[in-house]
Amino acid sequence: MNRIALLIILISPFVSNAQMYMRKKQNFGVYGQYNIGLAEKNNTSFNLGVTKQFGRYLLPEFGFRSSTINNIDREDLLSPVLHKNYLNVALMARIPVFTIFERKKGRSCRAEVIEVFFAPEAYYNLPQANSTANSFLSYKTGLGIYHVQSGFGKRNKAWTIKLEGYYRGIFRQQNIDNTINREIGLQLRIIHYKTYDYVH
Repeated sequence: MNRIALLIILISPFVSNAQMYMRKKQNFGVYGQYNIGLAEKNNTSFNLGVTKQFGRYLLPEFGFRSSTINNIDREDLLSPVLHKNYLNVALMARIPVFTIFERKKGRSCRAEVIEVFFAPEAYYNLPQANSTANSFLSYKTGLGIYHVQSGFGKRNKAWTIKLEGYYRGIFRQQNIDNTINREIGLQLRIIHYKTYDYVH
């Protein structure tokens, strides 16, 4: 017991002058997606939205999507280019699976984490002329990568930036003019966490 007390006394001057930041549960994030359709329609689109992490595994998303279809073989359309906008909600479940590029730089250990994820999604066409025909369910699944490092620096604890690649499929397709079908995409996700000084 005396040895533990002595150790605390010896290191306390160094700890008292240090700053050790820890994450709080409060966080807020944004994301952007770029999608490329795999069907015969030449479909490209982008998504922008907000997200929040709950615990280690769940990230709900709320966003806006703008889609463009080129080379449509339809005589009733005045333009060969069709634009459609959507609101969407999703609930992502993620699991970290392994780390790569483990290395040491100075006193810090660093690595990249690979995770797998799956997210059911609901899309609502704007304007919503017919809620049954213009809304549908989809899913996305894929891999994400993000950087981690040891230490208690504020920037290290406050930010997480993820790059995610995914495949999107359709659960229900009721409208033949729907611009969302099978596609692949890239997503950039940035999350900011509130922090507090653990020492002070």
